[in-house]
Amino acid sequence: MATTPNATQAALSQLIDNNGMDAVGEVQATPTDYTVLGRLKDIADGLGDGVDSVADGANVVEGAIADAAVITNAPGTLSAKLRGLIVLFVNFLSRLPAALGAGGGLKVDGSGTALPVSGTVAATKADGSDVTLGANADTAVDGDLAGTINGHLRGIAKKLAASIAVTGTFWQATQPISGSVGVLSVTPPTTPYCGQKTCAVLATAEALAASTPLKFGATVQGLPTNTGTVSIRTSAGGSDSVILYGGDAIFMLIDDLAKIFIKVSVNGEGVGYVAS
Repeated sequence: MATTPNATQAALSQLIDNNGMDAVGEVQATPTDYTVLGRLKDIADGLGDGVDSVADGANVVEGAIADAAVITNAPGTLSAKLRGLIVLFVNFLSRLPAALGAGGGLKVDGSGTALPVSGTVAATKADGSDVTLGANADTAVDGDLAGTINGHLRGIAKKLAASIAVTGTFWQATQPISGSVGVLSVTPPTTPYCGQKTCAVLATAEALAASTPLKFGATVQGLPTNTGTVSIRTSAGGSDSVILYGGDAIFMLIDDLAKIFIKVSVNGEGVGYVAS
């Protein structure tokens, strides 16, 4: 009669294969093949075999361990250039102590000798220490003469401060006025001159009126009943200037009615006027 295994027996049965063999394997250098430990060793050996190494000089770019150092701007392997950097840095370090003075300061000239600095470095120059600038008490230079900058500046200040002599005639800002100053006054006429002028013959120019002095001028209008035109002239034989139709008007600045002439295109027509 078969019995049911307990929990411990069931767990141990997982370590036994179907043939009753130990599935875990032996803890030794070479565990039995196809056991758990055997498989783990195979995996470990496989990982170890997968790490490849590069032989010295096998990579052309990386170069070899013994490649000569490259210390200039020339082609070379990475190994050669790294060796060159080390050579240059060591060379720099070897020279650095010789470039330092006794107190540890860096030499600044090409002689290789430390240059001591002595004396006082002043923030300002003493009065008169610069020959070109001169001294505060330098005499003012008057004119185009040799002198220090301070002397020339004092000369300019002296000229500006002094009064400048002026000769000749000058206009005052406000001119005096003497005598009588008259204001033009025009008294308007009390009565204007009004009238009409007609021409019996169309071909003849006639004066607007007999001599009549004026102060302002005259307004001339073509009669509303005109069927033709009226031309304004400055003399009997002058040229036509302004043409008026019936009802048209013109104002003229003139000092006498007799200086205005008209000529009609239809017999018996004319103008009216008002003047002062």
